[in-house]
Amino acid sequence: MILRDKNRPSVIMYSLFNEPASNREEFRTILKEAKEEAKKTLSETLDEIHKRFPDKPIIVTEFGAGAIAGVHKHPPEMWSEEYQAELIKTYWKVFLSKDYVAGGHIWNFADFRVGQSPGRTTLNRKGIFTRTRDPKLSVRVVKELFENTPTYRRASEKTS
Repeated sequence: MILRDKNRPSVIMYSLFNEPASNREEFRTILKEAKEEAKKTLSETLDEIHKRFPDKPIIVTEFGAGAIAGVHKHPPEMWSEEYQAELIKTYWKVFLSKDYVAGGHIWNFADFRVGQSPGRTTLNRKGIFTRTRDPKLSVRVVKELFENTPTYRRASEKTS
């Protein structure tokens, strides 16, 4: 359906399940396909930007997902700590596959207070730390990603 209808003007969003039976194989298969589609779209978008500006490095800013501290779901569901961690990991792996991507900025370091509205409580929960600086699952994942990502040696480590 996503592939078929992605360019139809009447489609404004997709919803992947309402109260799904996440223990069923069909659910896990569809979720995996949606994730692969998202990775493909991100990769293609980055490639298109690079084609338009081939001499410019790309830094992807403000990527991430909201997670309510203490909410855990397997398989990952929106607002769970697992979903946030998996989305960050997925984006980072796509970035690493592109030699023209110079970095990324996770949104956000910590949850923060915002105005109340019908679509949100008084917190923006997109931080990898809570408002009181307690770590969410994403902190461990980000640490592992950075520890396992090749980086340029610091100037002090370079040999002459």
